[in-house]
Amino acid sequence: MYGDTPVGFELTVVFGLLAILVVFCLTYKSTPAFARFGKEASKVDRSEFLNESPLIKSNWLSSSLSSGNNVYLKLDSLQPTGSNLIRGISSFMKREYLNDKRIDTFITTSISNEGIATAYTAMKLNCKCLIILPLSMKDSMIAKEEDDDENNERQKALFNTLEQEYGAEIQYHDSESLDDTDEYAQRLGQHENKNYCYVPSERIATPLIYDGYTGIIREIQQEELEDSDNDDVSDE
Repeated sequence: MYGDTPVGFELTVVFGLLAILVVFCLTYKSTPAFARFGKEASKVDRSEFLNESPLIKSNWLSSSLSSGNNVYLKLDSLQPTGSNLIRGISSFMKREYLNDKRIDTFITTSISNEGIATAYTAMKLNCKCLIILPLSMKDSMIAKEEDDDENNERQKALFNTLEQEYGAEIQYHDSESLDDTDEYAQRLGQHENKNYCYVPSERIATPLIYDGYTGIIREIQQEELEDSDNDDVSDE
Protein backbone atom coordinates (compact mmCIF):
# COMPACT_ATOMS: atom_id res chain seq x y z
CA MET A 1 0.00 0.00 0.00
CA TYR A 2 0.99 3.67 -0.40
CA GLY A 3 1.47 4.10 3.33
CA ASP A 4 4.03 1.29 3.30
CA THR A 5 6.18 2.93 0.57
CA PRO A 6 9.70 3.65 1.91
CA VAL A 7 10.47 7.31 2.50
CA GLY A 8 13.73 6.98 0.57
CA PHE A 9 11.85 5.89 -2.52
CA GLU A 10 9.47 8.87 -2.30
CA LEU A 11 12.40 11.30 -1.99
CA THR A 12 14.10 9.70 -4.99
CA VAL A 13 10.97 10.21 -7.11
CA VAL A 14 10.59 13.83 -5.96
CA PHE A 15 14.23 14.72 -6.66
CA GLY A 16 14.04 12.94 -10.01
CA LEU A 17 11.01 15.00 -11.05
CA LEU A 18 12.72 18.18 -9.87
CA ALA A 19 15.81 17.33 -11.92
CA ILE A 20 13.69 16.80 -15.04
CA LEU A 21 11.93 20.13 -14.43
CA VAL A 22 15.24 21.98 -14.03
CA VAL A 23 16.65 20.49 -17.25
CA PHE A 24 13.45 21.40 -19.11
CA CYS A 25 13.59 25.00 -17.87
CA LEU A 26 17.25 25.36 -18.86
CA THR A 27 16.85 23.92 -22.34
CA TYR A 28 13.40 25.18 -23.27
CA LYS A 29 13.39 27.87 -25.91
CA SER A 30 10.14 29.72 -26.20
CA THR A 31 8.90 30.81 -29.59
CA PRO A 32 9.10 34.62 -29.92
CA ALA A 33 5.69 36.27 -29.82
CA PHE A 34 6.18 37.88 -33.24
CA ALA A 35 7.96 35.01 -35.00
CA ARG A 36 7.21 34.21 -38.62
CA PHE A 37 5.54 30.89 -39.39
CA GLY A 38 4.35 28.82 -42.31
CA LYS A 39 5.30 29.45 -45.92
CA GLU A 40 7.01 32.74 -45.14
CA ALA A 41 9.42 31.11 -42.69
CA SER A 42 10.04 28.00 -44.79
CA LYS A 43 10.82 30.15 -47.83
CA VAL A 44 13.57 31.94 -45.90
CA ASP A 45 14.97 28.65 -44.61
CA ARG A 46 15.22 27.31 -48.16
CA SER A 47 16.66 30.48 -49.66
CA GLU A 48 20.29 30.46 -50.70
CA PHE A 49 22.10 33.55 -49.44
CA LEU A 50 25.64 32.38 -50.08
CA ASN A 51 27.71 29.85 -52.00
CA GLU A 52 29.75 26.90 -50.85
CA SER A 53 33.05 28.41 -51.87
CA PRO A 54 35.72 26.09 -53.29
CA LEU A 55 38.72 24.88 -51.33
CA ILE A 56 41.75 25.14 -53.60
CA LYS A 57 45.25 23.84 -52.98
CA SER A 58 47.96 26.45 -53.49
CA ASN A 59 51.03 24.73 -54.86
CA TRP A 60 53.12 27.88 -54.46
CA LEU A 61 52.21 28.42 -50.80
CA SER A 62 52.57 24.73 -50.08
CA SER A 63 56.11 24.69 -51.40
CA SER A 64 57.12 28.13 -50.10
CA LEU A 65 55.59 28.34 -46.64
CA SER A 66 54.87 24.80 -45.55
CA SER A 67 57.12 22.05 -44.32
CA GLY A 68 55.78 18.89 -45.88
CA ASN A 69 52.15 20.03 -45.60
CA ASN A 70 49.63 21.31 -48.11
CA VAL A 71 48.18 24.83 -47.95
CA TYR A 72 44.60 25.29 -49.11
CA LEU A 73 42.72 28.52 -49.84
CA LYS A 74 39.01 28.90 -49.06
CA LEU A 75 37.86 31.22 -51.85
CA ASP A 76 35.11 33.21 -50.14
CA SER A 77 35.90 36.03 -52.53
CA LEU A 78 33.52 34.14 -54.84
CA GLN A 79 30.56 34.82 -52.54
CA PRO A 80 27.76 36.95 -54.09
CA THR A 81 29.03 40.03 -52.23
CA GLY A 82 32.72 39.33 -52.78
CA SER A 83 33.70 38.60 -49.17
CA ASN A 84 33.17 36.12 -46.34
CA LEU A 85 31.27 38.71 -44.27
CA ILE A 86 28.06 37.58 -45.97
CA ARG A 87 28.24 34.45 -43.79
CA GLY A 88 27.91 36.20 -40.44
CA ILE A 89 25.72 39.08 -41.61
CA SER A 90 23.17 36.90 -43.42
CA SER A 91 23.01 34.44 -40.51
CA PHE A 92 22.22 37.27 -38.08
CA MET A 93 19.68 38.95 -40.36
CA LYS A 94 17.83 35.73 -41.18
CA ARG A 95 17.48 34.89 -37.50
CA GLU A 96 16.22 38.35 -36.59
CA TYR A 97 13.84 38.36 -39.55
CA LEU A 98 12.35 34.98 -38.62
CA ASN A 99 12.02 35.93 -34.95
CA ASP A 100 10.11 39.16 -35.57
CA LYS A 101 7.59 39.59 -38.38
CA ARG A 102 7.46 43.34 -37.71
CA ILE A 103 10.93 43.85 -39.16
CA ASP A 104 10.92 45.32 -42.65
CA THR A 105 14.09 47.47 -42.59
CA PHE A 106 17.69 46.64 -41.71
CA ILE A 107 20.09 49.41 -40.68
CA THR A 108 23.84 49.55 -41.11
CA THR A 109 26.50 52.28 -40.92
CA SER A 110 28.90 50.64 -43.32
CA ILE A 111 29.50 50.97 -47.04
CA SER A 112 32.34 48.45 -46.96
CA ASN A 113 31.91 44.67 -47.16
CA GLU A 114 29.59 44.73 -44.14
CA GLY A 115 27.27 47.23 -45.76
CA ILE A 116 27.26 45.33 -49.04
CA ALA A 117 26.38 42.09 -47.21
CA THR A 118 23.59 43.85 -45.30
CA ALA A 119 22.08 45.42 -48.42
CA TYR A 120 22.30 42.16 -50.37
CA THR A 121 20.66 40.08 -47.60
CA ALA A 122 17.92 42.67 -47.08
CA MET A 123 17.15 42.47 -50.80
CA LYS A 124 16.97 38.65 -50.60
CA LEU A 125 14.56 38.96 -47.65
CA ASN A 126 12.43 41.48 -49.57
CA CYS A 127 13.22 44.09 -46.92
CA LYS A 128 14.58 47.62 -47.07
CA CYS A 129 18.16 48.51 -46.22
CA LEU A 130 18.96 51.87 -44.65
CA ILE A 131 22.62 52.89 -44.69
CA ILE A 132 23.37 55.79 -42.35
CA LEU A 133 26.65 57.66 -42.79
CA PRO A 134 28.15 60.67 -41.00
CA LEU A 135 27.47 64.01 -42.65
CA SER A 136 31.21 64.67 -42.73
CA MET A 137 31.53 61.83 -45.27
CA LYS A 138 29.05 63.53 -47.58
CA ASP A 139 30.91 66.83 -47.32
CA SER A 140 34.13 65.04 -48.18
CA MET A 141 32.52 63.40 -51.20
CA ILE A 142 31.18 66.71 -52.47
CA ALA A 143 34.65 68.24 -52.18
CA LYS A 144 36.04 65.40 -54.29
CA GLU A 145 33.15 65.26 -56.74
CA GLU A 146 35.16 66.71 -59.58
CA ASP A 147 38.10 64.43 -59.01
CA ASP A 148 38.65 61.64 -61.49
CA ASP A 149 41.04 59.59 -59.40
CA GLU A 150 40.64 55.83 -59.13
CA ASN A 151 39.44 55.83 -55.50
CA ASN A 152 36.64 58.24 -56.28
CA GLU A 153 35.50 56.14 -59.23
CA ARG A 154 35.44 53.01 -57.07
CA GLN A 155 33.33 54.79 -54.47
CA LYS A 156 30.86 55.95 -57.09
CA ALA A 157 30.60 52.38 -58.40
CA LEU A 158 30.03 51.12 -54.85
CA PHE A 159 27.22 53.59 -54.21
CA ASN A 160 25.66 52.63 -57.51
CA THR A 161 25.71 48.93 -56.54
CA LEU A 162 24.19 49.61 -53.12
CA GLU A 163 21.43 51.89 -54.38
CA GLN A 164 20.64 50.61 -57.86
CA GLU A 165 21.39 46.90 -57.66
CA TYR A 166 20.48 46.16 -54.03
CA GLY A 167 17.91 48.93 -53.51
CA ALA A 168 19.55 50.40 -50.40
CA GLU A 169 18.73 53.91 -49.18
CA ILE A 170 21.66 56.06 -48.04
CA GLN A 171 21.06 58.79 -45.47
CA TYR A 172 23.44 61.17 -43.72
CA HIS A 173 23.34 61.95 -40.02
CA ASP A 174 24.62 65.21 -38.58
CA SER A 175 27.64 63.72 -36.84
CA GLU A 176 31.37 64.00 -37.27
CA SER A 177 32.41 60.44 -36.44
CA LEU A 178 31.32 56.94 -37.34
CA ASP A 179 30.91 56.09 -33.65
CA ASP A 180 28.32 58.86 -33.22
CA THR A 181 26.51 57.70 -36.33
CA ASP A 182 26.58 54.14 -35.06
CA GLU A 183 25.00 55.18 -31.76
CA TYR A 184 22.25 56.97 -33.66
CA ALA A 185 21.65 53.88 -35.82
CA GLN A 186 21.37 51.68 -32.74
CA ARG A 187 18.79 54.04 -31.19
CA LEU A 188 16.86 53.98 -34.44
CA GLY A 189 16.94 50.19 -34.35
CA GLN A 190 15.22 50.32 -30.96
CA HIS A 191 12.35 52.46 -32.25
CA GLU A 192 8.98 51.70 -30.72
CA ASN A 193 7.55 50.59 -34.05
CA LYS A 194 10.02 47.68 -33.97
CA ASN A 195 10.16 47.55 -37.76
CA TYR A 196 13.84 48.54 -37.81
CA CYS A 197 16.65 46.10 -37.06
CA TYR A 198 20.18 47.37 -36.45
CA VAL A 199 22.87 45.10 -37.89
CA PRO A 200 26.04 45.24 -35.74
CA SER A 201 29.39 45.72 -37.39
CA GLU A 202 32.36 43.40 -37.03
CA ARG A 203 33.81 45.92 -34.57
CA ILE A 204 31.16 44.81 -32.07
CA ALA A 205 31.51 41.30 -30.65
CA THR A 206 28.21 39.64 -31.57
CA PRO A 207 27.93 35.86 -31.14
CA LEU A 208 24.91 35.72 -33.47
CA ILE A 209 27.09 37.04 -36.28
CA TYR A 210 30.14 34.94 -35.48
CA ASP A 211 27.95 31.83 -35.45
CA GLY A 212 27.43 32.26 -39.18
CA TYR A 213 31.07 31.46 -39.87
CA THR A 214 30.76 27.91 -38.55
CA GLY A 215 29.52 26.90 -42.00
CA ILE A 216 33.10 27.24 -43.27
CA ILE A 217 34.18 24.33 -41.05
CA ARG A 218 31.32 22.14 -42.26
CA GLU A 219 32.15 22.90 -45.89
CA ILE A 220 35.83 22.10 -45.40
CA GLN A 221 34.98 18.83 -43.66
CA GLN A 222 32.61 17.87 -46.46
CA GLU A 223 35.16 18.71 -49.16
CA GLU A 224 37.84 16.72 -47.34
CA LEU A 225 35.43 13.77 -47.16
CA GLU A 226 34.68 14.01 -50.87
CA ASP A 227 38.40 14.20 -51.69
CA SER A 228 38.97 11.12 -49.56
CA ASP A 229 36.22 9.23 -51.42
CA ASN A 230 37.72 10.25 -54.77
CA ASP A 231 41.14 9.03 -53.64
CA ASP A 232 39.63 5.69 -52.69
CA VAL A 233 38.03 5.35 -56.11
CA SER A 234 41.21 6.29 -57.96
CA ASP A 235 43.24 3.79 -55.95
CA GLU A 236 40.98 1.02 -57.13
